Amino acid sequence: ERARLRVGAPARPAAQRQQRRRAACGGALGSAPPPGRAGAAGNMGNDKSKAGGKGTAVPAAKQPAVSRTVDQASQIKATINRLGQRRDFLEKKMNQELVQAKAKSQRNDKKGALAHLKRKKVYEREVEKINNGMLNLEQQVMSIESSSVTKDIIDAMKSGKTALQQVTAGIDVDEVADLQDDIAELQANQAEIDEVISTPMDGLGIGDDLEEEWAALEADMMEEEVSKLPSVPTTRTPVKSPVDSLPAAPTHTPKLSDDDAALAELQAALES
Repeated sequence: ERARLRVGAPARPAAQRQQRRRAACGGALGSAPPPGRAGAAGNMGNDKSKAGGKGTAVPAAKQPAVSRTVDQASQIKATINRLGQRRDFLEKKMNQELVQAKAKSQRNDKKGALAHLKRKKVYEREVEKINNGMLNLEQQVMSIESSSVTKDIIDAMKSGKTALQQVTAGIDVDEVADLQDDIAELQANQAEIDEVISTPMDGLGIGDDLEEEWAALEADMMEEEVSKLPSVPTTRTPVKSPVDSLPAAPTHTPKLSDDDAALAELQAALES
């Protein structure tokens, strides 16, 4: 600058001189980045290291639709509870206004009584609005819960369909029908084999005279049984009748006592 002043060159502004000094200092220090950018770069490096060194942020887990539905229903129920608390508060205010209106009416303060009745009417409208809102919210909760149950049923049906498809994937209807026919044929063959095996073999001619021998054997056994029976007696044995053992009937009329005689006379008089 002093040289320029000596040769008559125009002086540079102070702002240009400051910029040149800053540039010189920055080159000596290695052009360090500003503190704000350095901090941001450090934070980005830490985020990358936390994400596994890949440089991508880990996406948040997607909340299931059923969980969101349950959360929404819970929020609506909480709103219903708050509305119920406000309704109870307004009903208390209504009762207080009615009591005060009766008190003013008893003191012939018509203007004050009408004012309390007017406030009571306002509270009544607010309570009615809250009741209608609670009813609508309860219907929404029922609809949400019903839809959630319906979705659970549909999901279960889809899972069952997938499982059934996996189980029946390797099954062919024609193969099952052929298998059933083969089993029926094998059972028929086995029945024929059993019938053949259970049939006696008469090829030796042994069974021709068996019927006659069996009849003779039956006759011999019958004669032996008859010979073992006791002989029948030829004389008749008198049989004693049980009537003979009974006592003889009395031949005289039994004598009645005085009471029996009086009773008999009374009966004869009544019959006559």
